[in-house]
Amino acid sequence: MRGDTLQRGIRPTEYEGHDGVSRTNRSEHKTSEPLNPVVGWSIALIVSLGLWWGLWRAVASLISALR
Repeated sequence: MRGDTLQRGIRPTEYEGHDGVSRTNRSEHKTSEPLNPVVGWSIALIVSLGLWWGLWRAVASLISALR
C-alpha cells in the first residue's frame, strides 16, 4: 500500500471519516465564544507577576551567593 492512501486507494484529501463530514465542515460547526477581556487580562497579570517574582528571586539568590 502506498503511503498517501488510507483505505482502498482513497487519498487523504478525499477521506471524510466515519460520519461523512469532512474536517473542515466539522471545524466550522464548533464555535466557541472569545475569552472575556477581564479574564484574559487577569490571567496575563498573574502570569506576569509570577515571572517578575521568579526573576527577582533569581537575582536575589545570585546576589546572596556572591557575598
